[in-house]
Parts: sequence; C-alpha cells; structure tokens
Amino acid sequence: MGFKAGKEHHNYKHGQGAKSRQSGAYKSWKSMLDRCNPSNANERPVYAGAGVTVCQRWAESFEAFYADMGDRPDGHSIDRIDPLGNYEPGNCRWASTKEQALNRRNTTMTEVRGESLCLHDVSIKYGVPNTTVVRRYEQGLRGEELISRKNRNALRKGSAQASAKLNEALVAEMKAGIARGERNVDLARKYGVSGSVVSEIRHGKLWAHVAATPNAGPLIKCPSCNPESCPCVAA
Repeated sequence: MGFKAGKEHHNYKHGQGAKSRQSGAYKSWKSMLDRCNPSNANERPVYAGAGVTVCQRWAESFEAFYADMGDRPDGHSIDRIDPLGNYEPGNCRWASTKEQALNRRNTTMTEVRGESLCLHDVSIKYGVPNTTVVRRYEQGLRGEELISRKNRNALRKGSAQASAKLNEALVAEMKAGIARGERNVDLARKYGVSGSVVSEIRHGKLWAHVAATPNAGPLIKCPSCNPESCPCVAA
C-alpha cells in the first residue's frame, strides 16, 4: 500500500495541531485548557483559581470544540458570554478585543440618550474628558448629567440629588473624618466613593461650600500640603 498523505493518513485527526501550522482555533483551545487547569490556579487566579472550568466535551476533544466554534476570525479570541460562567457550548463566542473589554466583570455600563455605553465610550462619543465622566458617575450623576456642559461648574460643588452617593450631611461627616486624620482609602471605602473623590474634597475642589461637622477639631494636612496655602489646614 502506497504512502497516504493528508486526510487519508491513518494518524490524521484535524490537521490543525502541527507546531509549524497551528490554527487560531487550535491555539485558543490549548490556551483555554491551560488557564482552566486546576494545577495552574495560582498563576491563573481569575480562571482556574476562580473555579472556571472547560466542559468535558471540549476538554477531551479539539474536534468537538472545533465543531461547535468553527474557525477563529482574524483579530478575535474566545470569550465567555456570561463572564461568570464556564467554557461550554452556548456560553462562548469569537469576540474582538473591544467586545471582550465591554464584557468584563468590572466594566461600568450606563445609559445615555437611550444607548447603553461604557464610561470610556461616553467620553469619546460626547467629547467629555474621561476623568470628568468617571467623576460625575461616582458622584451619582446619570444620563444627560454625565455629559452636560451647562452646569459643569455646579457639578464640581457636588450633587444634591437623591441618587448621588454623597450629600452635604455625609460630606460634613467625611470632613470630620479628615480632621481626625482618617486616610483617604478608609473614607472612600466607608462612603462608597473613589479615593480621588475623597482627595478632591480634602483639597477643596469638591463640596468646598460644606463645613466639617462641628467640634471636629482642626483639619490635619496631607503630607504634600503647603501649610500657608493648602485648604487641608484649618483657617
């Protein structure tokens, strides 16, 4: 019997695993198995370390994986539709880098003018600095108020609306904590805001019109303050 090449050879499986010509789908399959291998839990804390698994059908056979997923398009990689779920048929797709970024567990989505966008895309689409969008979102502003330019100076004083995380009473308490020497990170955790918001309140850039709770004592300056000019120092 003569030599049989390619698909006619008795050892032929799928033709995509040869080191010199591994297909995109095969590389993604191998990487998926590697990051979900329990022995790699320490090196892969958000995959194997978090209990993410590959279904038995795919774990045992590339052919089964390829039958379900097909070829990997250029510029795409495997993505779990539900980021809390496992790698299995019905919960995986080939996705672009941007699609995967929008599907991360920690991506903040919000609705502006009837469209669901991540905060970064809000910044790009409406021409508002990303730091401004993030700060306003953390202050509790939503929708049109995230992109409004008409009241941008008023917004820097802090929002008094019911949906805001902070109000004048809470800011007064926070300033009392600052006066007692509490750290930004502790105050941020206590009031559910970012450390940058606490820092701006400390330095009088936000909620400057709100005084600390009475009898709070003198404000303690931060390490980088100039005692002659920094608002961290009590007047």
